[in-house]
Amino acid sequence: SRVNVTDSNGEAWLATRDETFAYSRTFACPTDPGEYVNGTYALRHINKATIVETSQSDSVEVNVSCYAPVVTKTAGTSYTRSHRWTIAKNASPTAHTGLAGNSFASSYLVSVDETEDEYDFLVSGEIFVTNPSPDHAMTVSVADLVDGHPASLVCAGTLTVAPRSTAACKYSADLGDGNRPAAGVNAATVSLGDVSFTAAAGYSFGDDATTVVGFPAITMNDTQPDSGSPWSTSADASWNYDGRFVCPTNASAYTRSEEHTSELQSRFGISYAVFC
Repeated sequence: SRVNVTDSNGEAWLATRDETFAYSRTFACPTDPGEYVNGTYALRHINKATIVETSQSDSVEVNVSCYAPVVTKTAGTSYTRSHRWTIAKNASPTAHTGLAGNSFASSYLVSVDETEDEYDFLVSGEIFVTNPSPDHAMTVSVADLVDGHPASLVCAGTLTVAPRSTAACKYSADLGDGNRPAAGVNAATVSLGDVSFTAAAGYSFGDDATTVVGFPAITMNDTQPDSGSPWSTSADASWNYDGRFVCPTNASAYTRSEEHTSELQSRFGISYAVFC
C-alpha cells in the first residue's frame, strides 16, 4: 500500500513503506526595524505533517528569537558670548579765555558702544545602545549628524555591547561661529550589519550663553565734578552734561598760567584749556 504525506511548509511525499522524510526550512531575523519591539522580535512557527488518506497528523513548533539594538540619545548645547566696550568723550568748546572771577561752561558728551559676539556653537551629548540579547554580545557602528555636521565620537564609531547591557558613546558637533543656529533635531544612527536603527533628540540655543567673556553691563565714572556720574548701562548709551569753570580769584594761582592750565586738564580728564 501507499499513502500521501503533506507538510504545511509546502512539502509533499509518497510513502510506500516505513519512511522518514527530511527537509530544511530557513528562518531569518527581519531587517525592518519596525518589526522589533524594545529590541526583540519573536516568531512562533507551528508546522504540521498529515497523512492524506487517514487524516493522521503530527505537529512541531519552532521558536525564533531575534534581537536588535535599542538606541536612545541626549542632546545639549553650549556657546560663548563676548562683550567688548569702547568709550569716547567730547567737549565743546575745548578752550576758554577770561579774567579773574569769570565763569565758563562746556558741553560734554560721553558715549559707550558695545560689540557683542557669539561663537563656539556646540551640540553634544551621549548615544546609548542597549543589547537585549541574553546570550550574544552585539558590535554596532555608530554615526551622528547635527545640521549636516558630522559629530566627533569618543567611541570612534564602534561599540561592543555585552548581553543585556547598555553602552554609551559621547559625541560633540561644532556648528562654528557667526549667527546663532536655529533649533534642530539631532539624529544618531546605529547599524547592526546592514540594518540601521535611529534615535533623535531636539536641541536649541537659548538666550543664556554657557560662557560669558567680558562684562554684560558696565558702570561709568567721570572725573568732571558736574557729570552726575556714575552711570550704568548694558547697551550702547550716551550722557550729556554741562561742566562749569571759574577763573580763580586767588592771586597765587597766576604765578605760572601754564601750571594752572595743566592742573585743569589732569583733573577733568579731557584735553582743553582755560586761560585766565
